[in-house]
Amino acid sequence: MASGRRPPAYASFLAAGTAATVELSIMQPLDVVKTRMHLQGQGVKSGDNFQGTLAAIRGICRAEGLMGLWRGFVPGLCVVIPRRGFKFVFYDAFISCLWKGEKSKAPFFHSLAAGGMAGAAEACIITPLECIKIGMQSEKAAGKAATGTLAFAQAMVRTGGIQSL
Repeated sequence: MASGRRPPAYASFLAAGTAATVELSIMQPLDVVKTRMHLQGQGVKSGDNFQGTLAAIRGICRAEGLMGLWRGFVPGLCVVIPRRGFKFVFYDAFISCLWKGEKSKAPFFHSLAAGGMAGAAEACIITPLECIKIGMQSEKAAGKAATGTLAFAQAMVRTGGIQSL
């Protein structure tokens, strides 16, 4: 900021979350296609054998409708908003501890250390959410009935224990 003051943590989180929501809205279909194509040959019996990205898009749309391309969107939001938000907030906190001057003038190694610590901190929060998102995307490919995000997470913990997250 021009005055040298840092924005409040909630402002950084909100800005990062908004950007992440726009990004996910655009990229989710490709993430679903990638996940489904990865599942081919992994023992998942869905009956689908996509011969490329466009064939996968057509196949998913035929079988599930256009919204099938956004399968796992809600858990995806639960992943990307905190991922980006916490990374911004954690980075600001860590760089403030390591460097007392203007954030944009922090030495490279201070920025590197703050970024690494921010990434590690957000990974501890995000990894369970990522497991739920991928599980929901692959659930449909395996021919299982659709469930909500919370029900899916509860089922994961019931069958695989807390370590499944």
